Amino acid sequence: MATELEVTVLEDLDAKRLLLQRDLELLDKQRAHVLARNAPIRRIVDDILAYIFELGAGTPDVVFVERVSSVSRHWRNVVLRTPSAWSNIILDRRIFPQASLQTFIRRTEVFLQRSQSAPLTLMLDLLPISFENDVQRLMDLLHDHFPRCAVLHLHCDANYFATIARPLSSLGPMLRELDIRTSHSNMNPVTLTLAEVAGCIPSLQSLVLSNLPPSCLPSTHYPALKHLQLHGVQWHFGNDGSGEWPWSATANLLDAAPNLESLVLNRMEFILDGTELLTPRNLVLKRLESLTFECMETRSIAIVLESLHAPRLKSLKMRYDPTKMGDHWCIHRLEAPCVAGIEELEVEGYAVYGSNLPWFLRTLAMVPHLKKLTISNPPLFLDSRFFDMMSTGPNWLVPRLNELVLIACANLHGQDLIRLLRARSIHGSGGGGGTSSSGGSSSPSGVSPIRTLTLRMPPWNMFEDDILSVLRLNVDELCHMPMEPYSSDRYLAAHSPMFRAPTPAPLLGGGTDGQVNAQQQTHHQIAAPPPWDAPPLLGTPFGDADMGFIPQFHQPPFTGQTATPTGSQSMVTSTSTGVRGSSRRRRSTSTASALWASMGLESELVQDVATVLLVASATALTTSIACYHLLSRHIRV
Repeated sequence: MATELEVTVLEDLDAKRLLLQRDLELLDKQRAHVLARNAPIRRIVDDILAYIFELGAGTPDVVFVERVSSVSRHWRNVVLRTPSAWSNIILDRRIFPQASLQTFIRRTEVFLQRSQSAPLTLMLDLLPISFENDVQRLMDLLHDHFPRCAVLHLHCDANYFATIARPLSSLGPMLRELDIRTSHSNMNPVTLTLAEVAGCIPSLQSLVLSNLPPSCLPSTHYPALKHLQLHGVQWHFGNDGSGEWPWSATANLLDAAPNLESLVLNRMEFILDGTELLTPRNLVLKRLESLTFECMETRSIAIVLESLHAPRLKSLKMRYDPTKMGDHWCIHRLEAPCVAGIEELEVEGYAVYGSNLPWFLRTLAMVPHLKKLTISNPPLFLDSRFFDMMSTGPNWLVPRLNELVLIACANLHGQDLIRLLRARSIHGSGGGGGTSSSGGSSSPSGVSPIRTLTLRMPPWNMFEDDILSVLRLNVDELCHMPMEPYSSDRYLAAHSPMFRAPTPAPLLGGGTDGQVNAQQQTHHQIAAPPPWDAPPLLGTPFGDADMGFIPQFHQPPFTGQTATPTGSQSMVTSTSTGVRGSSRRRRSTSTASALWASMGLESELVQDVATVLLVASATALTTSIACYHLLSRHIRV
């Protein structure tokens, strides 16, 4: 055993060692402090540092200014002397929920004071917040500062928009961007008053209205307006005419913006009145280059195109609403000179088969200068006769076409594409001496070869390697990629305004208590399968989180072989109390599975049969909804 003297010596050594460690840490801190004072970032002059802070304040980081001001005393002094760094006021419900609205109001007061007279950027998401005294207090606080507002994004409930719109009457002198979106609730017409300068809104360059009619804007001029988006009544179900707006209001707005460059119309259903019933409007937009129609009926598209004169129009995008039954093609019936010079055409959701094919081909015959064609999500399949007509001369369709994009085209054969590419390549280089006006080589017949081919296919419909090798020999650039979740990109992209159905909850689970079956989870090695990962129906997948007819299973990665569905455990429907239909389906599925298992059938066969039955039931539901739309339209007429 150690003597008392040795113990005392060890304690003294430990104490000295601890003191040395503290001295070493202090020296390290002093060294780091000296290095920090001589760091290159401290050599940046305050003006450049302030400019960096201004750029950082415009990033999605809502609390960027607070982070910067707590780095050092010098940085805080620079930020406090930079009013533009405090001019971005963003109400993000993820950071400031409804319970923290008072905290956001106090923060807004500080920002308004420190921003001084700098132009403001206001982004207020008031849609999930109930209209109470706090919202009224916030609008009253911003009322005196709206004249210096340059950017305003406002999302609110339509029932309270009339109250919120009153403080906006001072907007206008410095306003460059205005984005107002309301909920889909019914609302009375509200007129938005903006402060005019010399009889116009001089600085407004971008305007977005959602669920608001164009008639809510003041009748004035918008000489600087370049980008316009009008979103009609969203989530409108049925065809009772409640979502139709007079075309005259939209036409007046377009007439007041002669310098418009891009126009997006989404779910805008127009009606004609007065003299417009006999004579179309003459709207001259000399700088319009891009025109997009999303989820609109063809009659409304016809109203716009027959009234529009846009000599510089280069891009036309048309996305059809699959929930509506009607004529898919109407452009060929119009004398629309504005579409004759377009170079890019994108059609999504339009039928290109059967009786609709001739009308689509006649539409292509109207655009001889077309250079890029995109066909996305055609219902059922893409008719093979389309490739026959595109491969036949001497009167070639779209002779200047050099880029073709095909997305989610069912029943697409590689031989059709090879025939198309070879025919245009042979005739495009056969003469050897001709040159088209677009700069690409062409034969005396005047057809250009396709240089770029883009294919986005579902994993189980990918081309084989031998087909891809032949395609690469006939194009300069080939982009062949699988689609991620089949239904989210095969029919409707998740970010598309056409995406109407909410994502349902995963259907993997079991037991009445809602707990996940551990044996099933171990068998599949997945915690939650991707939503909507089963082949959907024609058009939009209808349903919501409470509907249990959508099959769910995990789609394995593509390996060049036919994918086999997993076991019947992945078809177990999530239990929801009070839904008798779901419980009956679960009982019937369990009974059928037990019966088939007693007969010696494999679980994969049970999976396939159950999937077919579920898809058939959903198809019947979709057909009934389509018949409802068609019947309601005939009743109105």
